[in-house]
Amino acid sequence: MLLSFNKFINISLTLTQCLNIILQKYAFPKDVIALTTNRAVKNFKVLRLDIRRGRILNDFITHFPDFYVIEISSNDDFLEFWEEIFDYHEYLLNSRGKFLFIGKDFSPRYHQTVTKYFLTNSIFMDTESRMIYTIDLYVDGIFQRNGGRKVILGKCDEEFQEYNNFYNLTIPKKGEKHEIKSTSVEIALFTFSSNILHSEEGEVVYESISLREGDEIVPCDSVVSFILDPDMWLVIALFLVVLGLLIFLDSKKPKNYPPGPKWLPLFGSALKVLKERKRTGYLYVATAEMSKKYGPVVGLKVGKDLLVIVYGAQAMREFLLSDDLAGRPTGPFFEMRTWGKRLGIMLTDSDFWHEQRRFILKQLKEFGFGRRNMSHMIEEEAGHMISDIKSAMNNNGSLITDMESIFGIHVLNTLWTMLAGIRYNSQDKGLKQLQGILGELFTQIDMVGAPFSHFPVLRFIAPELSGYKMYVKTHQLIWDFINKELKRHKETHNPDDPRDLMDVYINILKSPERKSTFTEDQLLAICLDMFMAGSETTNKSLGFMFLYLLKHPEVQKKAQEEIDQVVGKERLPSLGDRINMPYLESCVIETLRVFSGRAFTIPHRAMKDTHLNGYFIPKDSIVIANLHGVHMGEESGFDDPFEFRPERHMTNGKLKPVPDSFIPFGFGKHRCLGEALARANLFLLTATMLQNFDFSVPPGHKISMECTDGVTPGPKPFKALITLRTK
Repeated sequence: MLLSFNKFINISLTLTQCLNIILQKYAFPKDVIALTTNRAVKNFKVLRLDIRRGRILNDFITHFPDFYVIEISSNDDFLEFWEEIFDYHEYLLNSRGKFLFIGKDFSPRYHQTVTKYFLTNSIFMDTESRMIYTIDLYVDGIFQRNGGRKVILGKCDEEFQEYNNFYNLTIPKKGEKHEIKSTSVEIALFTFSSNILHSEEGEVVYESISLREGDEIVPCDSVVSFILDPDMWLVIALFLVVLGLLIFLDSKKPKNYPPGPKWLPLFGSALKVLKERKRTGYLYVATAEMSKKYGPVVGLKVGKDLLVIVYGAQAMREFLLSDDLAGRPTGPFFEMRTWGKRLGIMLTDSDFWHEQRRFILKQLKEFGFGRRNMSHMIEEEAGHMISDIKSAMNNNGSLITDMESIFGIHVLNTLWTMLAGIRYNSQDKGLKQLQGILGELFTQIDMVGAPFSHFPVLRFIAPELSGYKMYVKTHQLIWDFINKELKRHKETHNPDDPRDLMDVYINILKSPERKSTFTEDQLLAICLDMFMAGSETTNKSLGFMFLYLLKHPEVQKKAQEEIDQVVGKERLPSLGDRINMPYLESCVIETLRVFSGRAFTIPHRAMKDTHLNGYFIPKDSIVIANLHGVHMGEESGFDDPFEFRPERHMTNGKLKPVPDSFIPFGFGKHRCLGEALARANLFLLTATMLQNFDFSVPPGHKISMECTDGVTPGPKPFKALITLRTK
């Protein structure tokens, strides 16, 4: 007769508890037990294997970033370990005629008996199923032997040793429960805990049965899927009702919230924003068009986040000067980058931010932000850049190259010299790869977050598509890069001779009087902010500069004439020349305009319920300004705002004052602290390049003015023909 459904469940429960104890005590030597226990605890805190599913979760789990689910990440290694054990025993079986688990303290007859029982009752188990079954029982035993259940399981162990049929390895019978009371208690506890919240996949009924006395007959071959406690259906129903009510209330806009698209349950206005973004190609264009429809302040809800877009010049000024809106956003997207804490200077606020910003500005001024030091540092890096390009040229003095690869490491060096007192070779493959990964990440997320930040569940069900996996991976690589430099500084640190900001910070960390805001994690977070914000934005600004110089060769020629007249050929340009080169400076201003005109400010957070432009802004709303309107839109005050015309910033051969609405580096308390370095880099690197080379479109290539969308805008990859200037 085929094994009945009830009998199968009862036998499975009994076998589970028996094997949990026996496998751990008798199957392996102690050193193997210690090793497998450690690996099991590491790998199976979340993942649960069983007879039917086996590896089914494994492929899904591998998509989770190692940083956040370290318990799961080495599951494959654990399975390989067990495969080695089973391969070994299969070898013994084939070569010696003995069965699984040969050991002096464990009789192979047990496994033979169990296997025979399964085969007798037509339950087929291949090698992989046996292995997974054993792993499941073993791991389950590891966890269940912890805490208060240790006592019960200890008594179970004693009972089975006393049980007169134990060494004959027969299955305990239902009538013998009184002889193994502790084991019965353990099984009862196991069943009770399973009944509370336990669901199963469909089970095949091998014989027409009644699950409980008086219940209807379940026909043979039926598939039964059930929740063991019937009362759970009521709990689930109530839960769904409450959830539906919360979702409905969540789709209601707060009173006097800024106008905007309709909100849908769960999604808010996310689908509308996504639709407009796909239609226009860019988030800044999509929100600009919404502003034309709804006004200078647009109220959105993206997933769980209230998001306010500020577009008009007057509303933008009110926003950037408001103390109530001077906070920085919180949540996984903004805090995961710094180990789940609010650290750094770019995304912190209040007293913590004030203290750290004041310290950094003071130290950077000493190590490079001072005018003379900064000029010398950038001039030196510009010289290295020119040498690298010349050495890569062919015999004809020309080179066709991807322009986005020219500036990256050189821009980083001007910043990293101040932070860590070191410069990197422009051919450093590891650093180039890191910058490439960072650039790719910046196209998958944007200034207001990412899909996984607005819809947190996406971290678990779509970690790759939501950008979560790459976000974590990129930050992990940058952390490793910065940590390596911090380790080098610690090993070579001299408290009496600080070389850079990192050395000064280490001195403070070692001081008994240091304030609580100064920590090693905060130092790493500062470097992270500088690395990501400083190098990325300046590099893309330089990309825009040379893209427009290729499109407008007349602008390039005019700038070169000014450089030749003021600087000549005998020396490199310096910051001191800037006052005498208004046309090149106007090129820098125009580049900043077309770059930031496609960008948003760093997001702010409402620190309490407040108002903006007459509208109610709830506490913790994310508020962000779209700079397109004041730099390239109707309120910019510029004729032909989409054209690159440096002359618009000049009158009678001199620079004109920029309008108050021109704020490429922000405005108010959170104005970018790297503004001076960014402007100096743009001016000096451009001047040095134009002094030495001509730039033109390579034969067979076309110039595309399309840009990338993301955190910071940038031109799509383009090539230039660089030739050595001979005149």
